[in-house]
Amino acid sequence: MEHIRLRTEESKDQNLNQVLGLFTNRLKSGELVPGSLIEELAGSRLVFSKPPPKQISSELLKRRDYLSKRQEAREYSKLVGEEPVSTGDSGVGQLIPKLSIGLNMVMAMGTCFAIGYVGASSVFEDTHSRMAAGLF
Repeated sequence: MEHIRLRTEESKDQNLNQVLGLFTNRLKSGELVPGSLIEELAGSRLVFSKPPPKQISSELLKRRDYLSKRQEAREYSKLVGEEPVSTGDSGVGQLIPKLSIGLNMVMAMGTCFAIGYVGASSVFEDTHSRMAAGLF
């Protein structure tokens, strides 16, 4: 029994068709028994051509470069121990918490004054006395 060698470098389609034809003929004639396929293909090689290289867009290259620079900066700052620099949030993003704290303090003082003024109105009839009680 002769061994079939696959040599795809020489003539890919012709050689493959020849091998498949021989295999089909042996299968029909009954020469092939279980396990003989392994014997037939022993020592054979399958050679596949490399796929064509992928085309990389310039946008992808720019994005890769940007991300690699950010990663290097992150690793450097971790190595040196620097705090990360904020890239945005200048202006309104930092101003809103400060304004809310200030407004909360003003409203709390106004509420305390109103409670003291109304509470003192039942005790004092004089406006100056009620104002003084509201301020305390």
